[in-house]
Amino acid sequence: NQLDNTKLSTFAKRLVLSSNNYKEDNLACFSVLGSRVQMGILERFDDCSSVVSNGYACLVNFGMQENKKLSPSAYVNFMPDPAIAALAMCYMTTNCGGKYGIVGSPRNWWVKKATEAFKSRLCRPEKGNAGEVFVALYLLFCGDILREQHNEQDLSTFSVPLQDWVHLLTTGGEATNKHEEEIRPRK
Repeated sequence: NQLDNTKLSTFAKRLVLSSNNYKEDNLACFSVLGSRVQMGILERFDDCSSVVSNGYACLVNFGMQENKKLSPSAYVNFMPDPAIAALAMCYMTTNCGGKYGIVGSPRNWWVKKATEAFKSRLCRPEKGNAGEVFVALYLLFCGDILREQHNEQDLSTFSVPLQDWVHLLTTGGEATNKHEEEIRPRK
């Protein structure tokens, strides 16, 4: 069963919290990033409420703070969903060609948005540190490069050749030798 384009377009709009300009909306960007990597804990209760009610986040814990003057603590999580992950992947590339109404942004732009989310304290890592998030993005982006090259924007295939993926990981995301012709066909 395949989802039709109308439903996927609706899902894509909800992924960015129905924002008309997701690029200017840090919470909409957090929603896209959180759909692919665990960005950590949102600092503000209102932000938690927004990503749950307007996006695909799920409320997983709620409790009152010991200091009654503070807002309640609410934890959200983005459950794994292949359709939503594929749409988030489209937002994280300029190669989706407007599919499903998505005008994507370059990967380096998304790295900057993740950096801004941590620096502005929109969110904080629950465990570990922000470096783990950036490593996860790098791993995903190397896979995305291969998906784009092998699948021609087909969002139904997620697997990539392991050898090609490891090669991109070890070369900084760039193919640098004869193997390049196999990975990055010249047009």
